[in-house]
Amino acid sequence: MLGQSQNRSHLIDQALGVTLSMLEKARDVFGVAWDHLVEGGSDERISKLDQDINSGERMVRRLVIEHLTLNPEQDLPFSLTLASIIHDVERLGDYAKSIAELKEWSDSPLWTDGMGGQCREVKSRVEPLFDLAINAIRESDEEKATQLMNLHREIKASTDDITAEGLTGPGAQDVLAVLVARYLRRVSAHLSNVASSVVNPFDLIARNE
Repeated sequence: MLGQSQNRSHLIDQALGVTLSMLEKARDVFGVAWDHLVEGGSDERISKLDQDINSGERMVRRLVIEHLTLNPEQDLPFSLTLASIIHDVERLGDYAKSIAELKEWSDSPLWTDGMGGQCREVKSRVEPLFDLAINAIRESDEEKATQLMNLHREIKASTDDITAEGLTGPGAQDVLAVLVARYLRRVSAHLSNVASSVVNPFDLIARNE
C-alpha cells in the first residue's frame, strides 16, 4: 500500500512526485482528447502530454531501481507499489489518445442524445476520478481511494449497459459509441487500480477492474 512515511528515501519521494505529476498530465490529456472528439477542439497538446507521461514512467522506474540498488531493504513495499501502478498511469495517456483518434468517424450530434449522450454522462463521472486519485495518493487517504474504486464499479456497470445496447443496434455511430464506452471504462479501471494501491497490499493491486 502507498502509506505516509516520514522516513522515505529522497529517490522514492522523487518517484512519488513524478507519479503525481503524471496523473495531473493524464487528467489534462483526457480533457483535451474529449474536447477534440466532441467539440472539435485542437488536438495539438495530446501528443506532447502523452510523451511527458511516457517519460515520467521511465523516470519512476529508474528512480525505483536506483533506490533499490542502493537501499534494497528500505521502502521495499512502497517501491514495488509505485512500480506496479505506474503502468496504469501511463495507459491513461494511451486511452486518451485513442478517444481523440475516434474524431475521424464522429458526428457532433452523436454526443447530444441516445448512446452518445450516455457516453457523455459517463465521461462526466469519470473526469472527477482523476483528482480523487491524485488526492488519495498524495494524502494516502484510504477513504478517498475506496470511494474511487466504488465509483469505478458503478461506471463499469454503465459502460456494460451501453455496450450491450450498441451490440444490438444497426448504426455505425452506435458502434462508435460502444468504442468510446470501452475506452471510458478502461480510464476508470486504471484510476481504480491506482487507488487500490492505497487500500490493498502489493499482491492485490489492480484487482478492481
